Amino acid sequence: MKAGGKHGSSSKRSRTSVEGEDVRNAGPQTEPLVPIRLDLNLDGRRVQESFTWNLREKHMTPKSFAAQLAYDLGLADSGRDEIADAMQEQISAFVPPPSSTKGECRHVVHLDLRIGRIVIRDQFEWDLHEPQNSPEAFAERLCADLGLNFEHVAAVAHAIREQLVELGEFRDKRQRCSVLTEGDVVRPVEELIRWEPAVTCLTLEEQERIERKEKREARLQRRNRGKAETNWRTPGRRRSSDNLTRRRSVG
Repeated sequence: MKAGGKHGSSSKRSRTSVEGEDVRNAGPQTEPLVPIRLDLNLDGRRVQESFTWNLREKHMTPKSFAAQLAYDLGLADSGRDEIADAMQEQISAFVPPPSSTKGECRHVVHLDLRIGRIVIRDQFEWDLHEPQNSPEAFAERLCADLGLNFEHVAAVAHAIREQLVELGEFRDKRQRCSVLTEGDVVRPVEELIRWEPAVTCLTLEEQERIERKEKREARLQRRNRGKAETNWRTPGRRRSSDNLTRRRSVG
């Protein structure tokens, strides 16, 4: 599992772990796969990874996976621990998709992702109650139709799974698609452009500009997260602030 980003300033890959199966052979959603996304600043480098983690994995733990990934990237032990913590946080927060199959539960899934210089945009309806729906099979078919390679298949499948987890968790608060009738099977011509996949190839200048923006946003998120953790871990400072507020209100 050697990493191409070992000698560079950043690492960005997409992979899928389906307990001994290739993503192309992944069947319907019978395995509890957790979409994991890492965006960490480790040893002065930005490490970006996206993959799915099987909750029934028997041969590897998040800690052992993190150790192997850190070794591949040439990271220190602290990087291994940060990766394991980030994985465990997302695994613990995972809510399995709904198991009910009574009636349709269709929602719109939006794709807007970039892999290198390639940008993929699409939107389509997805039935959360259909057990035969497979993000991996759908991604493989979509990328084949668009002439994209296997790297894009894994990224598309991961993006779909991320949204399905969110839709499953908040499905009662999200607007569903209307019930299909005989007249809804074919969309009006004027709406077709909104439901067609589009692939854009960025120029080098556009790619660099987007990556600089992403790095700035990532640094801002880390700073905000660090401030929140600092405030959470210093209750004494919050108490003094609360006392000050109370004294002012009394006075």
